[in-house]
Amino acid sequence: MEERELPVVIELDASPKGTHVVVDQARLRQAVDEIIENAVDAVLHAPDKPAENNVITVRTAFHSDGHERRVALEVIDRGRGIPEEDFSVVQKRFGRASNDPHPSGGLGLAVAKNIVAAMRGQIEIRNNQPGPGVTVAISLPYVEDPNEEVGSE
Repeated sequence: MEERELPVVIELDASPKGTHVVVDQARLRQAVDEIIENAVDAVLHAPDKPAENNVITVRTAFHSDGHERRVALEVIDRGRGIPEEDFSVVQKRFGRASNDPHPSGGLGLAVAKNIVAAMRGQIEIRNNQPGPGVTVAISLPYVEDPNEEVGSE
């Protein structure tokens, strides 16, 4: 297969002043790499996709409801999508989407989920509406004081 590069667009939401996310940087990078690798695969193997869909977007967003403060890092592709009934399957070891024409080892999202869970985070998968593709969001707690323990509110 011909190897091609896809553009990655990064959109950063303005973080609240003094926001600190306590993570293992190397492990978080590994989780994000796994998710982006899946997104690239989904785009490259999407049937009949227009050229404008050949982009991966990484976006951040901050949420606070007074009780819980979280930062989300979303990886958005415009690929083939994942059937909703496969969302839990693809987060398990060796799990693959039923519409994957080039199945891989099925470890990427499972690895990412375990890494994120160890940092008190969550992974959410949703199909893009409207349009093709999937958004995989990593949600992690944040604190305003770096000496504050995450989740100590």
